[in-house]
Amino acid sequence: MNQASSSLHRFLHPRSIAFVGATERSVWSNAAHATLQKLGYDGRLYPVNRRGGEVYGRHAATSAKAIGEPVDMALLMIPAEALDEALDDLHAAGIGNAVLLSSGFAEAGAEGRERQQRLSAMARERGLRILGPNCLGFINYVDRSAVWTASIRDPLPAGTLGIVSQSGALAGQLSFMAQVHGIGLSRLVSTGNESDIHIAEVIDYLVDDPHTQSIAVFAETVRDPARFAAAAERALAAAKPIVVLKMGAARSPPRPRRPTPARWWATTACSTRSASAWA
Repeated sequence: MNQASSSLHRFLHPRSIAFVGATERSVWSNAAHATLQKLGYDGRLYPVNRRGGEVYGRHAATSAKAIGEPVDMALLMIPAEALDEALDDLHAAGIGNAVLLSSGFAEAGAEGRERQQRLSAMARERGLRILGPNCLGFINYVDRSAVWTASIRDPLPAGTLGIVSQSGALAGQLSFMAQVHGIGLSRLVSTGNESDIHIAEVIDYLVDDPHTQSIAVFAETVRDPARFAAAAERALAAAKPIVVLKMGAARSPPRPRRPTPARWWATTACSTRSASAWA
């Protein structure tokens, strides 16, 4: 496992998680908590809320630093304008990994792109790995851990298909379709705006992951084509097929026979003996 894959392995295997902005009045916070319950997560969960009090039957720390114990991962469910302070708090607490739910960054025009560039620079300066922003998170079906801010069905036993998607909503839909067809998943990763971790890095990790034997990808854009190609070559050498659904602008209406999700899943199921990357 290379250094980047090792870093992502630690990211996707948290044994302690801080919910920053935790509140039982938030659908995002409640969904993240319910996901851990459905998976049977047996690690430590630390709610963080400026007002303190009790959240999910646990004492809520007023900051990440106030937790006072080592924490592997933070889920930030706070407004974009509060993230600078939150990153400083994570750094002070010694937390090196974070999922950023907040929107209002590169997807929101020039001002948002500038805000995301500042966010990326701050994270690098503090040695912080980020999934997102504008991201639903990830699910580790093998080790039954997750930072996932959308509802899920009762999960099937872990399987060998890994999913990585820039769209969190589509990632959730693909996991639902997989369950309908009885396909077990190993990892599900939504990369969002990819200010740090991007699809090529996740694919590279899944190639090294012994629990993943095939990889499904939804991409709106490929930010590092060279690394993506290198990861695909490694997948080919490892006999791990990659199926990519690439979205893009079209000048004319789509033809009726364009791939549908159902056909895409059929292709995934039928291609387990081939090693190929579709773009």
